[in-house]
Amino acid sequence: MANPFQEGDEARNKYMEKALHANEEAMGGAKFSDLIDKNSNVYKDPNPAEPRERTPIPEKPTVDSEGYPIIQHVHTYKEDLEGIINSDKLSLSRIAMMQEGANRRTEAPSKAEAEEKKSIIFYIISISLVLIGVGIIGGIYMLTVSKKQAAVQQAAAPKEKYILFSEQNKTVNITKASKSEIGQEIRNIQSGFQDEDSMLEIVPAISDDSGTYRADISTLFSTTNQRAPDELLRTIYPKYFLGLYSKKGKTDPFLLMFTNSYDAAYPALLDWEGFMRDDMSWMFDTNIKTGTTTSALSFKDRVVNNTDARSLEDSTGRVAFFYTFIDPNTILFARNTDTVKKVVDRLREAKFQ
Repeated sequence: MANPFQEGDEARNKYMEKALHANEEAMGGAKFSDLIDKNSNVYKDPNPAEPRERTPIPEKPTVDSEGYPIIQHVHTYKEDLEGIINSDKLSLSRIAMMQEGANRRTEAPSKAEAEEKKSIIFYIISISLVLIGVGIIGGIYMLTVSKKQAAVQQAAAPKEKYILFSEQNKTVNITKASKSEIGQEIRNIQSGFQDEDSMLEIVPAISDDSGTYRADISTLFSTTNQRAPDELLRTIYPKYFLGLYSKKGKTDPFLLMFTNSYDAAYPALLDWEGFMRDDMSWMFDTNIKTGTTTSALSFKDRVVNNTDARSLEDSTGRVAFFYTFIDPNTILFARNTDTVKKVVDRLREAKFQ
């Protein structure tokens, strides 16, 4: 009896052998050029599948059987959620957690940007506060240094010395005053100053657009029409002292001025003596009278307070005024010996101030 399993195996083997030989037969007549030709038998399927017919997709009706338009189904988030639950087997809590994570990832950059902005603002504010602090400290330091420098300069700067110490002073504006007006003002001050053993300084002043200031000796001489020689004026310093000295109920004027050359100043003073009586009449009373007659006056050599002097006096020795050199550089016009003594004493005191 034939074995059915063996017959089956033989039939299978024959089929496989036939298939192999079929390929070899098909490949037997192939050429090298057939490898390039895609339509050659080399590339043909020995068992080609039958072509399938494509079924046309039916068109969706736009109206129903009654003629009403069919509204297409609108895709909703709920359906997407149901699809995710059905397909991915996710729970609503898991989806919520995923959504929260996505939201956090979305919000993270904005929070980072906010933190960065805050840090930038904080940095700017910090720098501004530091700069303000440095400015305040620098201002305090500069103010302290400037005060110290001012104090040092004030301490180092020599104190301006006064020519003579005086208990009082009066300012007389000589800007538009005449010689006689200046003399009258001095006499008015003289009559009101009776303080015993006291000195008053008269300060001639000039006013202009820049203000009021002390007149120098040249301005005083020019305003009072002094005819002092140029040789004298060239040696005279601008500073001087015009004052009154009161003692024993009598007040006398005096003028103190300074020269840089005794050798030039003394001869010039001698030359000036011819005009001095009239020129100095605004300070001193040069009209000495005997009864109703004005006495003749002349300069004579005298010794006043142990210094040589030139005295303008009459024949009886009554003195209108005199001038003397207290030292080679100091010239004093005065009328009595007490004034000379007081001026000399205060000049010595001024050297030690």
